[in-house]
Amino acid sequence: MISPSADVYLNLACEDKLFADYDGEPLLFLWRNHNAIVIGKWQNAWKECNAAEAERDGIKIARRLTGGGAVFHDLNNLNYTFIANEKDYDVLRQCEVVRKALLALGIKAEISGRNDLTANGFKVSGNAFRKARGKGLHHGTLLISCEPEKMAKYLRPSPLKLSSKGVDSVRSRVGSLCMSRPATSVSEVAAALTESFANEYGACSYLTFDEKEYREKAALFGSAEYVFGKNPPYAFSVEFACLYGLAEVAFRVEKGCVRSVKVYSDTLDEELPRKAENILTGARFDISSIHNAFISERDPSLEIFGASLAEALSEKLSV
Repeated sequence: MISPSADVYLNLACEDKLFADYDGEPLLFLWRNHNAIVIGKWQNAWKECNAAEAERDGIKIARRLTGGGAVFHDLNNLNYTFIANEKDYDVLRQCEVVRKALLALGIKAEISGRNDLTANGFKVSGNAFRKARGKGLHHGTLLISCEPEKMAKYLRPSPLKLSSKGVDSVRSRVGSLCMSRPATSVSEVAAALTESFANEYGACSYLTFDEKEYREKAALFGSAEYVFGKNPPYAFSVEFACLYGLAEVAFRVEKGCVRSVKVYSDTLDEELPRKAENILTGARFDISSIHNAFISERDPSLEIFGASLAEALSEKLSV
C-alpha cells in the first residue's frame, strides 16, 4: 500500500489498522508526512522535542507504537513499514530489501547499529519494531534529502546519547540519500523499494488507502493526552544509559516506598519499560531493594536494566 495522505496521524492510524487486521503474505506500506516530530512509544515528549516551538510553527507531534528515538519527518523523508507473520518476519531480510533497493539506485548502503542503514558514514535510515499475536511490524525512515537546521531546532537529543555516540549534534549524525546520489527523488526510492520487495517476496497486489477507516484512530494519535501523557507530579527522577538505550525513571515516593513510577526510554525492547514499572511500583525506595527486585525476575534484560538503574541512583543520591 502507498498512502496518498501526508497527515502523520492518519498514516500512523492506517499502519496500526494494517497490523491489527493483518493475516496473509508479507506487506509493505509506504508513507510520508508533512512536517512532524515522531517520538518513540516510551519517550517523554516534553524532553525529546521543543514542543512550544513546534506548536508555534505548526509542527505536529506524534507518538508511534514502537520504541526507539525521536525523529523529524517532512515530505523529503519516505517511511516504509513491513508487516509479516512470525514465519516470514525477519528483520535482516527486510533490511536487505531496503539495502538492495538503494543499491539499484547506485547508493551503497550498509546495515549497522540497531539495524540502521548508513551511506558514506552517515545514518540515512533508522528502524523500530513491534511484535504481537504471532506477527511482526518493522518500520523505518529513509531520508532522501534533509534540512538539518529543522532537526536541530525541534529535536532535543539527550546529552547522554550524544556523548555515548561521540558526536556534538543531531546535524553531525544524520545524512541523506542525496549526499550519495544527487537529485534522488522520493518517487524513485518508492519505486525501487516496491521492486525490491517484489523481487524478494514475489508478485505484489496493491491495497487501497481508505481514509474513512482511519479517522477515529487518527484522532486518538493526535490527542494531547496520548502524545504527552498525564504527567503526574513525580518528585525524583534519574537518567542513565544502559545496554538497551537511554532511560529516565521518575518516582513518587511515600513513606519509603515507590507509590508510582514512570519509565521513559528510547529502547527498542517494547516491553522493557512496562516490566520495569511493574517491578518498581510498591518496592522499597532504597538501592539494594530496587536492585534485588530486578534480579529476582531472572530475566537478563531486566537484570541489566536494574543494575544500571541502581548505579545511577547510587551516583545521584551520593551527590
